[in-house]
Amino acid sequence: MVNTLPQALLYVQAGYSVIPCGQNKRPLIETWKPYQTERPSAKLMGEWWGQFPEANVAIITGAISDLTVIDVDGETGLKSMRDYGLAAALPKTRVIKTPRGHHLYFRYNPAYHTGAGFLPGLDVRSEGGYVVAPPSEIDGKPYTVLYDRPVPPLPVTSDYFQGKHRKAAEDGPAPGWVSEAMAHGAPEKQRNATAIRLAGYFHSKHIPEDIVLATLLEFGKKCTPPMDERELQTVVRSATRYPTKPETVRIDDPPEMEVLGDSYRYRWPKFKLAVLLDQVHEDKEGVHSEITLLSEDGPEPRYLYGPIRYNLTASVQRSGITKHLKDYDGLDADKMLQDISRMTVSEIRKGEAVLYLADVEAPPKPEFAIERFILLGQPNIMFGMGSGGKSMIALAMTLTLQAGHDLGFGFKPSRTMRGLYLDWEFEAADHHQRMQWLVGDSFEAAGLGVLYLRCTGSIFSNISRIRRVIAEQKIDFVVIDSIAAACGGQPEAAENALRFFDAIRTLKVTSLCVGHTTKIDSNGFIFGSVFWHNAARNIWEVIKDQEEGAKDIDVMLKHRKCNVGPLLPSIGLSIKFEENSAKLRLGGLKKTSPAFASKLSTHDKMAVFLHANGPSSPAEIEAGTAVKDDALRQALKRDRNSVTPEFVVTGDGYRIVKIALQQIGDNHRDGSSQALSQHRDATE
Repeated sequence: MVNTLPQALLYVQAGYSVIPCGQNKRPLIETWKPYQTERPSAKLMGEWWGQFPEANVAIITGAISDLTVIDVDGETGLKSMRDYGLAAALPKTRVIKTPRGHHLYFRYNPAYHTGAGFLPGLDVRSEGGYVVAPPSEIDGKPYTVLYDRPVPPLPVTSDYFQGKHRKAAEDGPAPGWVSEAMAHGAPEKQRNATAIRLAGYFHSKHIPEDIVLATLLEFGKKCTPPMDERELQTVVRSATRYPTKPETVRIDDPPEMEVLGDSYRYRWPKFKLAVLLDQVHEDKEGVHSEITLLSEDGPEPRYLYGPIRYNLTASVQRSGITKHLKDYDGLDADKMLQDISRMTVSEIRKGEAVLYLADVEAPPKPEFAIERFILLGQPNIMFGMGSGGKSMIALAMTLTLQAGHDLGFGFKPSRTMRGLYLDWEFEAADHHQRMQWLVGDSFEAAGLGVLYLRCTGSIFSNISRIRRVIAEQKIDFVVIDSIAAACGGQPEAAENALRFFDAIRTLKVTSLCVGHTTKIDSNGFIFGSVFWHNAARNIWEVIKDQEEGAKDIDVMLKHRKCNVGPLLPSIGLSIKFEENSAKLRLGGLKKTSPAFASKLSTHDKMAVFLHANGPSSPAEIEAGTAVKDDALRQALKRDRNSVTPEFVVTGDGYRIVKIALQQIGDNHRDGSSQALSQHRDATE
């Protein structure tokens, strides 16, 4: 792979603004918007290419680089250049040979807007866009300079790129709602839904992701209030995740299709009609869903029929539905149901696209939303027996993320995240009271008014409503309390566990799922199918110690799984209840607790025994803790700071005769080691 940094620096010296991009042509930096108005420094570029040494280079088009580029896509684009007289009308300029066609460079002309398909095979990159530039390579195919000429102005009338001369597409012109939305934006309560609909429409026309985003940025500016780039990036990522190609199933005049996890939305703008298929899943008896018919003839959708259960592969159910569409003149209702059934079945059986792993970019370094406890962007699980403080801990974590800093609980957030508490077990008033206990009455003024949604039934039956709340309220973090109530059936069934994780992945947020175990000794596994353990990415077990009749709870948080790093040491947490308040705090682990004894590591078991009995021989430690000699030796190898072995050398190695705790300074103690480090080896 060629090093593109030297050429990237030359581009900046020539007046262009550049960014690094990957093999998928997407920017490698978190946001490239600042560099649409300011060129990056050589120092910053050095840092970028130091982090991504094999990056391609992209030139940002528009005013910052004084550059508008016409992208000619293969023979189709060349034919358009000839058919519409552009080949003769455009001045000679710098031409870049791309893996699929050509880039024609011109001086920036604000009349040309970034967009795709203005003429067949012709796209434009101008304000809000970028182009991959030489000496970049995609799949081993290089970008090269075909004609190295000066870059002239672009005098051709922009009528060519305003649709006035566009060849009619096979599926006809864009629906009227697209033009309306692009011209006037959308009001506050309809912004997200309209943006998702636009992104899905453009994606279905095979328009590249960067062009879809640039197009939606113009839509976002006209909304009330305007939508920012971050919101629109989320919309575009969601819309382009799923390939929507209804033509592959040979359907004449197919409806618009939008896929959101296990929900499918179909629209016929001509008839102002929509059909929703929710909870779509396949079993041995067919492909099942809940179907709802909606009229879009008005400012708000109106229910026509449903929701009812519908088997997409059983024709006997169609007649009962089509009678509710008898008033729609010109609509073949039976064909409509056949079309959406065929499209849906084709989509779910197609699955994800096949990828070539060599082309897939490595993920960034894993991040934690809350240090140690909440893995960012992944499903996390916290489980334990009932009344162990799990819901209180989950609420404290949500409040911490909402604040963006430690509220005194000991949790360390890496960012501010807006939380949504999805509750199947308690009521809003219960959590309101707990929130008052944890942070007092000033939580609303401090911006800690966590959003709450009471749920009944399975998470699948609530998923559309949950997704809508997440989009409207810009939710980043979701608590699901609890798994057993939300999974839609027996937690022991693998199907229920897998469908649960399929559902929460469609939310595209960081999640904390609260689970249970029915046994004092869980062996590290949540109650139910083994897939609860396998499908989660980060799991903590909550083990409580509470004396009979006492309000206060001591908790051992034991790390049971992490896909991105090693298991972490157990952590202590206490919840102390006072009148109208609850003090929750991470702290020293109460290692002498009988409730925690069987859960301790070999080192901790040894330390607790030595604290109680003083310097002891390996045989004495084994008799008191059941820790075998081999495990004891491994623990000593791992830790020479808090324990000291005394040994004698023999002909076949060495024999440990006594082990003792070391005394360590106050400035190195934590809550657990202070109580365990008071003894010193008496044999010194």
